[in-house]
Amino acid sequence: ERDQDVPDEPERPVQEPVTPPSTRPNGPEPARSINDAVPIRTTAELIDALRRPTTKGGTIRLAADADLILPPCEVPGLGSWIIQADSEKDRTRPKIRFRPGDDLTTASGRTALFRLRAGSLELRGIDIVLPEDEAPPRGRWAAFAVWAGADLNLTRCTVTVEGDQAQSALVIVQADDDEIESGLAHPDSAAALVRATDCLLRAGGDLVDVAAGRRLDLELENTVIATGGSLVHGHGLARGQVAELLKLVMRRVSARNGGGLVRLESEPGEPELPMADVVARESIVATTPDGGPLFLVDEQESNDPPRDRVRWQGHGVTYHRISTYRLDQSAQPGSMPARFDRPAWEVAVGPREVDPVHNDARFLDEWNPARSIWSLSAEDVRLAADSPASGPDLTLIPEPPRPE
Repeated sequence: ERDQDVPDEPERPVQEPVTPPSTRPNGPEPARSINDAVPIRTTAELIDALRRPTTKGGTIRLAADADLILPPCEVPGLGSWIIQADSEKDRTRPKIRFRPGDDLTTASGRTALFRLRAGSLELRGIDIVLPEDEAPPRGRWAAFAVWAGADLNLTRCTVTVEGDQAQSALVIVQADDDEIESGLAHPDSAAALVRATDCLLRAGGDLVDVAAGRRLDLELENTVIATGGSLVHGHGLARGQVAELLKLVMRRVSARNGGGLVRLESEPGEPELPMADVVARESIVATTPDGGPLFLVDEQESNDPPRDRVRWQGHGVTYHRISTYRLDQSAQPGSMPARFDRPAWEVAVGPREVDPVHNDARFLDEWNPARSIWSLSAEDVRLAADSPASGPDLTLIPEPPRPE
C-alpha cells in the first residue's frame, strides 16, 4: 500500500500513553489507494480525493460502473497521481464527463477538465467525454492542460472531445498566465511529456495544441487517433525569440487528422516558428478525402535562406491517399507556396525513409466523410486481409462509450 502523507508517531515514555494530534486534525482521511476495499463511485468522492493535502500524490480507483460529471480539476502537488479502473475485467468502464460551466481560469481563455502544472498524472482504463452540448463559446476547451515539466500518461483509455470547433483540443500545452498576457515566452528547457498507449483518442479540433515557446515530447504507442484539426499544432513567437522543439514519436499508430500530422502556424509579429521532429514506425497516416496536406508550415515571412522546420523519419509508414505531403506557405505578398507531392516528398525525405507504402492502406470499410470525425472507432480503421499496411493491434484498443 502506498505510504500516506502522515508522519510516524514519535516515541513516548510508557507513563505517558498520549496519542499525538494528527497533522490534519480537522481534515479528511488520506486518499483511497489501490488496495482500499471500496472504489470511488461519485463525483464528490473523486473531487475530495484530489483535494486532499499530499505531496506524494496517490492512486485513486474508480468503480467499473462509475459515471461521473466533473468540473475543472486541478491536480495538486509535485507527486504522481494515478486514476484507474477498479477492474478492467468488467464489461463496463468508468466514465468521466466534463461540465466546465463558466470556468475561464487561465489567461488563454481555455478551460480544461484536468490541469496538471507539475508532477505526473496517469489514467488507466478510463473513458473521458467532453460532450458537445457542454462546450464553451468557440469550443475553447480541452480534456487536459499540462505545463512545462509535467508528465501525462494515458493507458487503455478513450478520450472524446465532441464538436467541430477548431479551437478545441484534447491536450493543451500551456504557457504561464503572465507569458500569455505579455506575449513573451520565458526560456524553459523542460518539455511537457504526453504519452498514450493502447488508446482511442478523438477530437473535433487538435490532438495537442502547444503554446508558443513551449516544448513537447509526445509518444504514441498502439493507438488510434482521429481529429478534425492537427495531431500537433505549434505556434510562432515574437521576432528574435528562440522557439522550442516539438517532438513526436509514433509506433503502430493509425492517425486520421483533417489538419495533418503537424501544423506550424505564425501570427503577425510572431514569426519565429518551432521545429517539429517526427519519427513514425509501422503507422498509417491520413488527412482528408480531398487530400489536405500532411504537414503545413504557415509562416508570416519568407526566410532567406529558408529554414527547414520539419524533420521526418519514417519506418514502414503507410500514406493513405495523401496527395500533398507538405505545404509551406507565407503571408508575405508575392510569396508562392511550396507544395510537396509524392515525388518531391521522396526526394526530400528519401534518406530518412524505409519501406514506405503510398496510396491505399486498404481499410476494410471506407470512411464516410459525412460522419463526425470524433465518432471514429477502432473498427473504422480495421485493415483488409490483403492490406500492405502495418498499424495498431486493434484487440488492445478499448471500445468508446455509446453516445448519450
